[in-house]
Amino acid sequence: VKNGVRVQQNKPKYYYYITDVSKSDINSDGDYKLIIADLGTGSTNIKLKVYKGTSLMTETTLIDVPTGVVSFHMDTSEPRVPAVAVASGPNVYVYKNMRPYFKFALPTIEVNPLEHDLWLE
Repeated sequence: VKNGVRVQQNKPKYYYYITDVSKSDINSDGDYKLIIADLGTGSTNIKLKVYKGTSLMTETTLIDVPTGVVSFHMDTSEPRVPAVAVASGPNVYVYKNMRPYFKFALPTIEVNPLEHDLWLE
């Protein structure tokens, strides 16, 4: 309260789908971090953010709107440091040590005509 007026601190606003949130021990140090794929405005300011507690640790710009985030182990080497996969459109982007590592483009498939007709109904 300042001069009798309640002053609100600027709290961060996030726009995301529930599938765009994960937690992972991304440094293999026993401390789990919160990973959020923030949609931004939907066309700009789309970011992959990592939090330790309430502090922002890292932030990476994403190319397209994310539809899912998951962490996984790519190999069996020690220490077991997981990668983070972000699904976006027809692509899966893999981040290792929170840096772009690999882009996997899903092949296009033809839509079944029966299924197409059902969607049109």
